[in-house]
Amino acid sequence: MRPTSTIALLTAATLVSTASINIPRAETVNGTAGCGTTHWFNGITQYHSLQSSTRSRDYSVHLLSSYDANKPYPLVLGFHGSSSVGFFFEADTGLSVSKIVCVGC
Repeated sequence: MRPTSTIALLTAATLVSTASINIPRAETVNGTAGCGTTHWFNGITQYHSLQSSTRSRDYSVHLLSSYDANKPYPLVLGFHGSSSVGFFFEADTGLSVSKIVCVGC
């Protein structure tokens, strides 16, 4: 058998076997009614830190100024590069500006 024929045969066999695998679909999950917790500093970024494997890890939390504790919102996680700091990431992305539009919120 020629090399081209072998490759074509292997490709066809792979496609057939892949097509027969039953891949489960992601389940659609509806949002909850919200956490019901009132926050004091909506619209202002809060900075926190935690210990992980003897290292201090910093993170920030920003809620919309129009945050409603009884309404579901998506969770957006952003990870900056190791040579940067979170403040610059926040400024570069604009994730904390009041003009962010939350579609479906």
